Amino acid sequence: EMVLPKWGYDATAQGMMQMQFHFSPWDPLPEVQRNIDTINRKIGFDYVWVSEEDYEDDEGRPRDRNFGRGGKLKMLYLYGGGVNASVAKMQCANVFKDSPMYPKMEFTVFDGPHESHVSWHLNPIMQQMIRPFGETVYLYYERVPHANSQRECWPGIDASLNALREHFRKKGPYDGVVGFDMGGELLLQV
Repeated sequence: EMVLPKWGYDATAQGMMQMQFHFSPWDPLPEVQRNIDTINRKIGFDYVWVSEEDYEDDEGRPRDRNFGRGGKLKMLYLYGGGVNASVAKMQCANVFKDSPMYPKMEFTVFDGPHESHVSWHLNPIMQQMIRPFGETVYLYYERVPHANSQRECWPGIDASLNALREHFRKKGPYDGVVGFDMGGELLLQV
């Protein structure tokens, strides 16, 4: 009997990817499995199907995982554009606080290599919300002329891909990655 590993994802229509963690073996219906395979081939997301005997314990942890300290899952978080690590840590806590696995996860935040000012956000309410966490925010790339434009280009994405590659080389491996908004878009490019 085949099961999907405890990590999965949702891909939105805009091409953003947000990793979701199910933390329990899932036996998909054959048609669901075919859909997942089709999506993964299209976006190049690599995963493996594992069998029950590949699990180490009753909590469903694969034998080759839990790279964090004390047997925790070592997770990498890539945030949305125009925030910083302080905001990202709060986002992780809010998103995963109700998950029974949250105490078993250890998050590292990958800061974008492009520094900006909180005024990068055009909306003054957004600026006001982020300002208590610092005036400096980071980006993985810029969107020119603006987000979701037909002729949009992403200056700076090559530097971010190189920085992420170097981060994985120095600090990897990770049990999983979580990408929100711009961070999810960067993960899709990887």
